[in-house]
Amino acid sequence: MNCKNQYKKNSRDPPPEKAFKPPTSPDLLHTTSSPLTQLAHAKLNLFLHVVGVDKNGLHKLESLVVFTELHDLIAIEEADGLALHRHGPFARKVDAKPQEDIIIQAASSLGKLVGITPKVKISVTKNIPVSAGLGGGSSDAAATLKSLCQYWGIKKNRADIKKLALTLGADVPACFHGKEAVMRGVGEIIIPATLPTSRIPTVLVKPKKPLSTRSVFERFEGPFSDEQDLKLRFKSLGSLLTYLSTKTNSLTASARNLCSDIEHALCSLQTSSGCTISRLSGSGPTCFGLFVSEKSANEAAAKIALAHPDWWVISTAILKQTSTAPNL
Repeated sequence: MNCKNQYKKNSRDPPPEKAFKPPTSPDLLHTTSSPLTQLAHAKLNLFLHVVGVDKNGLHKLESLVVFTELHDLIAIEEADGLALHRHGPFARKVDAKPQEDIIIQAASSLGKLVGITPKVKISVTKNIPVSAGLGGGSSDAAATLKSLCQYWGIKKNRADIKKLALTLGADVPACFHGKEAVMRGVGEIIIPATLPTSRIPTVLVKPKKPLSTRSVFERFEGPFSDEQDLKLRFKSLGSLLTYLSTKTNSLTASARNLCSDIEHALCSLQTSSGCTISRLSGSGPTCFGLFVSEKSANEAAAKIALAHPDWWVISTAILKQTSTAPNL
């Protein structure tokens, strides 16, 4: 099958975070009767280039990271100790041991950093697929850090908390930033970007087989992409699409070698009416297509889901959440 990635020419804001009055002492926790909640949005890599390897053997990346309407929900409430509960469609797919769970690690590490023993129950509504290339675990960890900072009355923009985010995973700093940005290095460099519109209709397609990030990177054989000066401010959707048509995802070949359905997913998207560009997100296996309208996205998602009932398919949208925050 030879379905080439092509470029065809052609708001809804997330619920606000709950207001929180900082405690008068670091030992006084959130005192309202309702849990403190935080959305953990799925991330997409509109492009992802592997540009080299650092001295520790980690792959250095350049990627335009954006966030979608699809999200998990993190809820924090008082408890006798640190507890974690997941529910939702993908809750049972998380198989990490408690001490290795990224949410537990985020809460424990932050507590140790700020000198507070976490006595909270963290509830996660798990709507983002696991091992999908959508940064679900990273976004959950970032949302946990944000929630606990709010819960404990700590400024989340502290440099040491941003450094802590990187220790949890390469995608966590970008998810902690929470807005469209260029990610560089091994995840430690975040450069704010600007999308041209508040909402871009998007279809996500995940073949049944999960992929681990480690296995995909181990299969990567190059070539490395050239590093570029990436300060991205798009004034129109056309300019964004034209730019993306010159980019790719360096991990596509290695991911496709591990999961042949990725090529079928990309072709299913690209041949759908209204699709402007299709691509693999992260290390896969989820692929995404950008569409000219919500109607065409919904129709494409319905047709692909009907043709491939064992795939996970959803019509969503990329959200513009621009910020001029400094680099991490």
